[in-house]
Amino acid sequence: MRNEDKKRVLELVHEGFLHDIGKTEIELRHDPLTLEGMERALLQGRIPVILISTWQLNRSRVPHWVTVCAIDDQFVYLHDPEIDVEAGETVADKQYLPIDRRIFDKMSRYGSVQPLQAAVIVGPKRTP
Repeated sequence: MRNEDKKRVLELVHEGFLHDIGKTEIELRHDPLTLEGMERALLQGRIPVILISTWQLNRSRVPHWVTVCAIDDQFVYLHDPEIDVEAGETVADKQYLPIDRRIFDKMSRYGSVQPLQAAVIVGPKRTP
């Protein structure tokens, strides 16, 4: 990040998030979430919520959260909460969107040297 003030703000926000998470039973992990890991989560009745870049969808480099609802040999299927009502979109237009697995892999990572990823798995607490 080029602007030191912005960098410091992000660091403070991150520290605040870590502090808040520390007061919960949320499990924070730093390992990459693979498609296989997402498939396991889905089979366990859990929902992967993934931060993507919308570049592959609409040529905008905006970070955007989507839910993964299914995965097969060809596609990752997404539910996208962003509905452009003014453009005539409906909820049905943004459900079960098929995204090629290779494209999804690009969408769900940021940076080229050390790709970053952000994901949340929502569901019942796992037992050891």
